Amino acid sequence: MKHVVLFIFIIAFYPADAQHGDAQHGDLPNGQAGARHGGARQDARQNYLSTVSLQTGLSWIGVFARIANHYNVVANVSTRATPALAISYDYHLTPQISVGGSIARQAFSLQYRNYTYEDSTGNKKTDNFQTDLLRLHFSIRGLFYYISSPRQEMYSGIRLGIKNWSFDTNATNPAYRVADYINYALGTTPSFQLILFGFRGYFTEHIGGNVEAAIGAPYFVSLGLVYRW
Repeated sequence: MKHVVLFIFIIAFYPADAQHGDAQHGDLPNGQAGARHGGARQDARQNYLSTVSLQTGLSWIGVFARIANHYNVVANVSTRATPALAISYDYHLTPQISVGGSIARQAFSLQYRNYTYEDSTGNKKTDNFQTDLLRLHFSIRGLFYYISSPRQEMYSGIRLGIKNWSFDTNATNPAYRVADYINYALGTTPSFQLILFGFRGYFTEHIGGNVEAAIGAPYFVSLGLVYRW
């Protein structure tokens, strides 16, 4: 089903000039027609050097959090995860290569019920509390476009940067340490993502839709909107 949706999405943005190219250049030799057609496409792409993308996507840690919550993997602990949100800027050095930057965030929460601990006097206490975690990504990325036309773009690329985990909790137990319960390093660590496939299709001259599939954080699949100028 996903392959069918992607196929329809791509066909919907198949460049109209490709459908009528033979009719427009039927009286020209093949070389002249191809040169004129290719030059028009390159000029159209070069008119828009900058692109901003707003995307929402799924991460593996978010999927695992939902699975853990659904099957109650940890007793008396509920887990929540928002979709990953990202905003990116890309600048075309050439029609085939762009460089840019990206910021992404994803929020998680752990809700503890009937959490029992001993206070400083040795008395047992029971607490219900919540711990909120935030993962931020700051990165640069480079993209290579193997299709770059006025109506659609297909590309792959890499993203290099850092990710930062932070948390906040309303636990009353002063000995509670979130790092003791969550097997993710808090603080700042390197981050890498391989963008396997990306597609942009434009509804108008400036506004379009975007889909990406990737390996690594902040998401493994995403959908979004793009604006170019």
